[in-house]
Amino acid sequence: MSGMYTVMPLLLLQLAAAQITSSTHPCKDVLSSQTLSEAVDAAIVSLHSQAGWLHNLRQTTGYIHPIEVTTCTPTVSMWPWPSAASTEGLLADVLQTGKLHVAGVKWSKKDAADYITNPSAPTGFWPEYMHAIANSMSSHYGQTITVQRVYYANSDLVSKAVANGTVHMSEPYYYLGGFYDSKPRIEALDVSCVTVATASAFSSAKTLGIKSMDDLYDKVVQGPNRRVGFIGAGNYDAVSHVLPSNVQPVYITDSKVLEEAVNNGTLLASYISESSASESATRFVYETGVISPRVALFRRDDTRHCVHSSAIEEAMVATRTQQEDTGTDMTVVVVILAVVILMLTCLLCLLICKERSGKPLFMTPLKEAGPDGQTVGATNFS
Repeated sequence: MSGMYTVMPLLLLQLAAAQITSSTHPCKDVLSSQTLSEAVDAAIVSLHSQAGWLHNLRQTTGYIHPIEVTTCTPTVSMWPWPSAASTEGLLADVLQTGKLHVAGVKWSKKDAADYITNPSAPTGFWPEYMHAIANSMSSHYGQTITVQRVYYANSDLVSKAVANGTVHMSEPYYYLGGFYDSKPRIEALDVSCVTVATASAFSSAKTLGIKSMDDLYDKVVQGPNRRVGFIGAGNYDAVSHVLPSNVQPVYITDSKVLEEAVNNGTLLASYISESSASESATRFVYETGVISPRVALFRRDDTRHCVHSSAIEEAMVATRTQQEDTGTDMTVVVVILAVVILMLTCLLCLLICKERSGKPLFMTPLKEAGPDGQTVGATNFS
């Protein structure tokens, strides 16, 4: 019987686990970024819906290269803000602490961004864009939300921090294309509405005679120098398809060091993700022909290992109820068996007592001696 008491709860818990993924008990990720990404999208749309907002940001920062590429039509009414009262996951943490942890890399490019000189208070187009998002969220939720920047050595580490929930989101300048954890970025992570897009270019020293993408392609194929400089792996991923397969990408986050490597011939060219083509006295600048949409990266919700608390509670209640019901049924069976055994024991005792007293309850047929001296029954069954 003890085996039944052990097996029944296990069976019930297994049945409850099978029902967790049903609509009755939707499984929630405690680090869900869904409502946070919805809030950021609502903020981006609210900014783009303001007449002249992007134009003014370009003018005040001097960064005139961004191209407006719209994936989220700026109609504010179609992009509702998540309710503060019912929000959960990462947005709940942001609203509780008043801090929005944003991951990025320390890099600097004139007018676009300077995250190196003063990392705690960076300047330029991209830092201002991120602050505008936070300010829009602050205005809607009626509380101050400050940007807390967390810097990593490279973009792969940024993506990893976003993916595992170490930070709330990335800076809003990341390429929509690219990869993370051997998967396309758009499949491994969630992304915001496109913030802007940028046309990219390469820059080469005039002494090398590289004036176009065709020239650069041929130089890389010929070798022996096949090194081309990028500020990060994501930049290379964005244009790798227009370069030869034997190109040797070199990653240098400091733009001054990167440009010096081009000037001294260490690199054939440097990739310019934040510029348009314009020639200088010592450099040829030529467009790649690639337009790259930019986004903020978010953690993709993962419900593979989570369990809904109400489902567990119901499973435990069902287990206790089943144990109680099973206990009641078994008690009834035991009582009935005990009564039957007691009655049979009493009957047996009665038979024994009667037999010993010479008055058995069941009499055997009378016996007598036949003519040949053998004993025969009184009753003839032949």
